[in-house]
Amino acid sequence: MATAKKITIHDVALAAGVSVSTVSLVLSGKGRISTATGERVNAAIEELGFVRNRQASALRGGQSGVIGLIVRDLSAPFYAELTAGLTEALEAQGRMVFCFTAVKTASSWHSGFHCY
Repeated sequence: MATAKKITIHDVALAAGVSVSTVSLVLSGKGRISTATGERVNAAIEELGFVRNRQASALRGGQSGVIGLIVRDLSAPFYAELTAGLTEALEAQGRMVFCFTAVKTASSWHSGFHCY
C-alpha cells in the first residue's frame, strides 16, 4: 500500500509560482506581501492540502506556542474557570494550552515541570 506524499512548503511555492521564503512569510503573517501574492499562496495551500508542521516551525523559530499549565484540581470551580479562560485567550493568539494536574506532593509538581 503506497503512502501519500507529504505536501511541503516547496510544493506550495512551486504551485503558487513564488519562492519558499514568500510562502513562509505568508504562513507567518510577517513581511510585506501583496494581496494578490498572498491569495495565490493561500489558494495553492488549499488546493494541495498543505498542513503546516507546527513542531518544525517551532524548532526553526525557537518557540512552540505551547503553554504549560499545572493545576491542583481541575474539577474545582476556580481551577476549571481559570483554565477555560486562559485556554480561550491563548487559543485566540494561536497558542495551545497543555494542562497537567498535580497533587500537593513535590514529586508530582516536579513531574509536571519536566513534562514541559
